[in-house]
Amino acid sequence: MGKAKKVGGRRVAQRGSGPAAPAAAAPAAPQPPQDLDALFAQALAHYEQSDLDSAMPLLQTILGVNGDHLPALELAGAAMMDQGEPEAALACFSRYYAQCQTNEAVVLYLGQLAGAKQAVEYFTLAVRIMEGKLAAGVDAETRVELVNKTVEALCSIAEIYLTDLCFEPDAAETCLSVLHRAIALDASNPNPYLTLTSVQISNSQPADAKATMQRGLDLWVAPFMSYMQALADPDRAHEVENTPPPHLPPYESRLNAARLCLELGMWGRAIDVLGICAQEFDEAVDLWYLFGWAYFLFGEVAGEPGPATAEVAGVKLAVEFPDDEVMEARSSRAEWWTEAIDCLHRAKGIYVQEKHDDPPLLAHVEELLARIAADGVFGDADDEDGAGAAGEGEWEDMEM
Repeated sequence: MGKAKKVGGRRVAQRGSGPAAPAAAAPAAPQPPQDLDALFAQALAHYEQSDLDSAMPLLQTILGVNGDHLPALELAGAAMMDQGEPEAALACFSRYYAQCQTNEAVVLYLGQLAGAKQAVEYFTLAVRIMEGKLAAGVDAETRVELVNKTVEALCSIAEIYLTDLCFEPDAAETCLSVLHRAIALDASNPNPYLTLTSVQISNSQPADAKATMQRGLDLWVAPFMSYMQALADPDRAHEVENTPPPHLPPYESRLNAARLCLELGMWGRAIDVLGICAQEFDEAVDLWYLFGWAYFLFGEVAGEPGPATAEVAGVKLAVEFPDDEVMEARSSRAEWWTEAIDCLHRAKGIYVQEKHDDPPLLAHVEELLARIAADGVFGDADDEDGAGAAGEGEWEDMEM
């Protein structure tokens, strides 16, 4: 929207003797009011197209005219979050919240930006707002959205008590309470099961943790793999070609699920989950680190007598291996560990390239490589970046 022109007055010479008296300036023509709603609609359209460079100037214009324009404050805060500017985002959301405390989206953002106890307060408020809306009755689409957000907020509360507030007297009880609320609200959402698995491991309940993890994975791993296999089969593709794929947890949640599976001896499920992740994005440090760790574990038990076990909190759990096709591709410790080296070098390459900041992960990578080298197994020195890393072959025919 163009700027309104300001029309200035002009001097008019007076007739008569003597110096002319200064003429009074004509009053400036009033500027037409800007249509802030129209500007916001433009900003929103740019934001939805991920064009933040065009959206932000429009939002700044709106807030320059009306600093309390609530939709602009919310959208500006969201854009700042996308740009990695949490302090600027917090300023926008805090100004919004000072005037309105009933928008769950803003309250959830504040929960993400706040520290421990205050974050719990914000997430708890957001849950209360959303449960109120659900109780009042909403359309089917809005209900699905509100239920998903409520479940995620409850999981966030549990994760805070699992980490930052783990020494609070009621931490364990609160974790279990909010997670059971989340599962009761939507038993088909896998995220509460993942968080509950972490809680049960923390509480030295590995058998329960394994059962909970299995229940969560059953909701999406097998259905998704079946869908993708049908899509890749010319004789079956017609069955699913007009059907959207099963819903997946967020990428980071899937990687966390794979990590927990490795800890719990669910090694085959870990490989399944990592394979699904690789189809979506195969340049993540954690992806190749976890592939490398998995292949290291396979090599460690290769050729060992008796059934393999994983020890968690002093309890030995039976190891579950991948399917025969994966296991038969490599048989000896040296073969598994050669694959592990490729994956771990690829993880290191991405770590350095992206200036990743996770010292414990890097230390574990170096530890695994050192243990493999100490056993006399060395990978291809010319493949330090893991260009041909393991894990891709089994999944190359599956497309997202």
